Amino acid sequence: MEERQPYKQFYQFCNKIFVVQEGLISEFINGNTILLHKISGQQVSFAQGGTLIIHDNKIIWVMDMINGKLRKLIDDKRYNKHNILSLVRFGESGLQLKDELLVELFGEDFPQLVRKTYENYITDQYRRYPNLLVETDKLINTLAEDQKQVRYDTYQYLLENLKMKITQKILPCQLLFVQKLLPDVNIYLAVEDGFIHIFNDQKILLKQVAVNFDLFIGQQSRFFGESTQTHIYKMIMCSGRLYVHNNEYVYVLHNSQLQLITRVYGHRQNDWIFSFNNTLALFEDGVLYTLENGVRRDLQRFNSGMMIQFCQNTFLLAESSICFINADYSTEIIFEHQFRSLTKLFSHGGIAVIQFADVNWSPVFAVLDMVNRQVKMLNKDFDYQNVLLQVEVGEIGLQLPVKVQKQMLGVEFPGQAARMYTEYLQEQIQYREYAEELIHLLGDDLKILLQARFQRIDSQFEHIYDKFGQIHQQFEEKTHKHADVINVLCKRIISLTQDSSDIQ
Repeated sequence: MEERQPYKQFYQFCNKIFVVQEGLISEFINGNTILLHKISGQQVSFAQGGTLIIHDNKIIWVMDMINGKLRKLIDDKRYNKHNILSLVRFGESGLQLKDELLVELFGEDFPQLVRKTYENYITDQYRRYPNLLVETDKLINTLAEDQKQVRYDTYQYLLENLKMKITQKILPCQLLFVQKLLPDVNIYLAVEDGFIHIFNDQKILLKQVAVNFDLFIGQQSRFFGESTQTHIYKMIMCSGRLYVHNNEYVYVLHNSQLQLITRVYGHRQNDWIFSFNNTLALFEDGVLYTLENGVRRDLQRFNSGMMIQFCQNTFLLAESSICFINADYSTEIIFEHQFRSLTKLFSHGGIAVIQFADVNWSPVFAVLDMVNRQVKMLNKDFDYQNVLLQVEVGEIGLQLPVKVQKQMLGVEFPGQAARMYTEYLQEQIQYREYAEELIHLLGDDLKILLQARFQRIDSQFEHIYDKFGQIHQQFEEKTHKHADVINVLCKRIISLTQDSSDIQ
C-alpha cells in the first residue's frame, strides 16, 4: 500500500512562501523547506497582507510572513476563531489585519514594513517582468507536469495570488455599496474602511480619498447569503449633495471629507436615510422625519415596516402589505399578503428580492419591481443565494446581471431601470453645489480618468490609484491623439455645473 503523504498547504506574501504541514510551519527556499515553528494547530483561517493565522480549539497563532515571528493569542471573548476575521480590512496590500492588531502583535513599525515590502515587491516585479502573467502561467503548468504528486490547486492558488498582486487593485463589490456618479462616464464611488473609493465598471480602483471615519462592516454582513443585509450603510444624493448613513451616524460629503451632521441613537439595520422632495429624511421606528438646524420635524408616522428606495421611488415593506409612498407621504398599496413574516434580501438597481414565510414557516420568494411598482411571486425552486452571489457592478451601480433581470421582470426592465437612474442622476447633478463638490473631489485627475477610459491603460498600470503624479506625463503621451475628444468630454461634464452661456 502506498504510504500516505502528509498534506501540505502553501502560502505566499511577496517573495516569501511558507508551508503548513501537520503542526509545522516552514519556509520554502530554493526548493527546500526550512522549519520555523512547531505549533499545536494546523487549521489556517487567513493568509494575506503579511500575516498567517492558524488556530486550534484554544489558541490562535499569528505569524509575521516577513520575518517569521510567531505570536500566540488565547481564544477568548476578545479574540476567537469566530471574530478574528472581523478585524480584517481592505488595505494597501489587499485584505489584511487592521493596523492596531498588527501593532499589538509585532510592534508599531510592522504595518509600515508590510506596506513597504509589498510596494517594493510590486515595483520590482513589474519592472523586471513586464510579461509576468504569461511567464507565470508557463511556470505553473511546468510545475504541475513535473511534480505529479503536488496538488495543482495549490499552484493555481499561487498563480491567482500573483495575478492579484501585480495587476490593478480590484474592489470586491460584495463589500461595497456602489454609487454611480456621472451618466456619461463609467465612474463609481463607494465608501469603505475609511476611504472614498473611485473606480470603473471593471471594479479597478482609480483613486481613493481618505475620509474622517471608519466604516463598520460586521462580519456577517461581509458576504451575501450569510445575512439579510448586503450592507449596513447607505449613500444617497439629495439636493445635489452626497449623504452617507453609517451605523448610528449621518455624514455629508464636503471638501473631500465626510462631515458628521447627526447621530441616530439606537439605529437598526433597516433604518435608512431617504430623499423626499429633495429633502433629506430619516426613517426610524416607523417615523419619517427631517432635521432642520438640529431640530426634528416629523413628516409621517407609519404603523410598522421598513423603507427602501430606488431613485425617487420609495416603498414601505409593512406587516401585511407592500406600499408605494407618494410625494405627500400618503401610501398606496401595491401588494397585499397573509404571510407570517417578510424579510428584504436584496435591494439594488431597481430590484428588491423579498422572502416571506408561509403558514409552515417555509420560505416563499418575490421580487419587487421598483420602477413599475409591481410585485411578482417567484417559483419555489428560486435559489436566492446563487442569485445574490451573481451581483455585479453595472450601469446603475450594484445590480443583478441583465440576464437575471430579464428572467425575473421581462426584457424591457433593464432599460427602464437604466433610464430612470440616468434621469435621476441628471436631475441631481443640476444642483451646482453637488457638481462643484464632485469636481473638487476629482480635481485635475478627472481628465486622467477620462483618458484612462478611452485608452484602457488601466490594464497597464497597477499603481494608478496612488501614483497619478508620476504617470501623468505617460498618460498625456499615450492619449495625445485623443486630446480633442477628451477636451470635448471635459467641457461636457463641466457644463453640467454652469449655464450654457458660460461655456467657452
